[in-house]
Amino acid sequence: MKSKALRVASLGLVAGVVAWQSDASGGRLAPAAVVRVPVVGSIDYAQNAFVRRATREARQNGAQTVVFEIDSPGGEIGAMMQIGVHILELGDSGISTVAWVRPLGEEGVGGNAYSAAAYLALCCKHIFMDPTAAMGAATPITFGSEGVQELPEKFVSATREKFRAVAEHNGYPPNLAAAMVDREIEVFRVLLDGQPRFLTPVEIEEAKDRGRSVTQQTLVVLGSHPERQEGGKLLTLTQHQAVEYGIARPASAIGDVYAGLDVKPDRETLISVNWSEALVRFLTSPIVATLLMLVGVLGIWIELKTPGFGVPGITGILAFAVLLFGHHLAGLAEMTEILLVVAGIAFLAVEVFLLPGFGVFGVLGIVAILAGLVLSFQPFTLPSGDRPWESGILLDSLAQIVVAFLAAGVIGATLARFLPRIPILNRIVLQGTLASATGAVAPSQGVSERMIGKTGVAATPLRPGGKAEIGGRFYDVVTDGEYIDQGQPVTIIAVEGVRVVVAKAE
Repeated sequence: MKSKALRVASLGLVAGVVAWQSDASGGRLAPAAVVRVPVVGSIDYAQNAFVRRATREARQNGAQTVVFEIDSPGGEIGAMMQIGVHILELGDSGISTVAWVRPLGEEGVGGNAYSAAAYLALCCKHIFMDPTAAMGAATPITFGSEGVQELPEKFVSATREKFRAVAEHNGYPPNLAAAMVDREIEVFRVLLDGQPRFLTPVEIEEAKDRGRSVTQQTLVVLGSHPERQEGGKLLTLTQHQAVEYGIARPASAIGDVYAGLDVKPDRETLISVNWSEALVRFLTSPIVATLLMLVGVLGIWIELKTPGFGVPGITGILAFAVLLFGHHLAGLAEMTEILLVVAGIAFLAVEVFLLPGFGVFGVLGIVAILAGLVLSFQPFTLPSGDRPWESGILLDSLAQIVVAFLAAGVIGATLARFLPRIPILNRIVLQGTLASATGAVAPSQGVSERMIGKTGVAATPLRPGGKAEIGGRFYDVVTDGEYIDQGQPVTIIAVEGVRVVVAKAE
């Protein structure tokens, strides 16, 4: 009995050792904590806010593997760079980063990793692709009067080298990554000393000059060449090509991804876009952001042109607040930008309500608001020479702001012309103030001390600045600090240059 029991125990121990060895050698899937992060639609700063939170939560959850499920046509190069940093930092911290390019059935994108999305895939340590997916076509473009146009060489060069760098970092063929960006690059698949490599014609000649063996040259992507009439082609890879070239592995389902990684998730977490990130995408969209700026500028302008403080001013301030809130959530508008806009509005208020005319505070107010808005649209202060795409981002920001201000000016001029003629609506406009825009109201120029003692009527509330009608003409005036209601009689008590000081008439 003892002998038989001993043999059974021995067999059980051997089976246990064999099972352990099989598990350690990859015969079974090792358990792991997995986080899945869908990257869907345009690559923009709202997407950046989402990925930033997702990578932070992945660390907090103790994730060992993070799968970025990519389905995107590309997007903004600045946002692409920032998201790439989040992914690279995650991978360099020891967490396995995975790109799974697949159709997610949202926004009609089609299950691809084009342009900026291809860069994000290359930032991951592993790439898997659905059979219907494609990846590449990443040259920097802009939308001009003639439609889609490729950006100049300095933009292409900078982007190309970023693609090349992340490919080298994660073990992908760098020339194939570069060919996704630059149509000038021609790449051949060769055996270099018996090892498969992807080389350009120049690299092939250099290898031969050094006496190395280069055989089986197969063209992968056609580049531009002065002896050929046709131009080069940007590299776009199907799943089959990406697998053949060693960039990706096939995966039709998440189980294929786990099998390819030799992991079995014992804890799987899906991180989705929350309400604030959905709000960020809405508020930072070019159309909505431009409309908010337009409403903000127009509201402040109407408030400065009308007596008292009411609906236009509140609407304008709220529009700017919502605009800055959205860009703050996107990681663009920090406290500096917010304070600049607030200070600009405050300077304008001081100029209108405390000081007559338009001078230093008015100019400072406009400059502060413009600076705050421009900075809130971009993740940097000034463009860097080694990041030429930042100049493009700055120009786009300026164009968007200029459009909003010009539109506000056109609408403001239209209101000044027609609003006084519309019943009910004309009550919100001070007729005399609007008339000043057409020259009917005289400015407070040419005043002299001979006017001291003359009386008139406050045409607007004086708190302490405003306008007064004296001798049938309108003047910018200020009190010594007292508040005088509209329609109250006033007397000029001092003239200091163009500064006309009044007090309540006895």
